[in-house]
Amino acid sequence: MPIEAGLNVSEPDKSPIFSSMGIPKQYFINAGGEECDDANYTVSDLELM
Repeated sequence: MPIEAGLNVSEPDKSPIFSSMGIPKQYFINAGGEECDDANYTVSDLELM
């Protein structure tokens, strides 16, 4: 269960960016462990199946 989520590590208080279909396009998740897990994710070229 994430303890923090947002746009990116540098701007954690901003909301993630979502596509018009509600799919996250840019976000980060911090699971709150001892290790550094603040990875930024960017999703592009989504295709409906």
